[in-house]
Amino acid sequence: LRVEPRSSQEQPAAEDAAFISISVFPALLDLPQALEVSAVSCGSWHTAVITRGGELYTWGWGKYRQLGHRANASSDCPHRVECLAAEGLRVEEVVCGPWSTYVCV
Repeated sequence: LRVEPRSSQEQPAAEDAAFISISVFPALLDLPQALEVSAVSCGSWHTAVITRGGELYTWGWGKYRQLGHRANASSDCPHRVECLAAEGLRVEEVVCGPWSTYVCV
C-alpha cells in the first residue's frame, strides 16, 4: 500500500502538525509484514485501514479522537485500535469523515 503526500499548505495549524512527516514522493506504508490490508479510508487529516483479519489501524491528526485511541494524540504511523480488538470485534467497513471515523463491525 502506498500513501500519497499532501502539500505543506494543506496541513493543520502548526501547533497540531508537529507529528506530520512531509514527503514529496509516495511512500510504502509501514505495517507489520504479516498484515494484509483489505480496505482503506482517508479523512481530511487521518487515514484508517482494515486488515484481512478484521483489525483496524489508524493514524494522522487525532485532535478530536477520530483515530479511536484513548487519547486525542496524533500519530504519523499506523496503530491498531485496541478497544475494538479487546472486545473481539471484527471490523467490516470503515469510513473516515473530516473529523470522524465510522466503523461497521
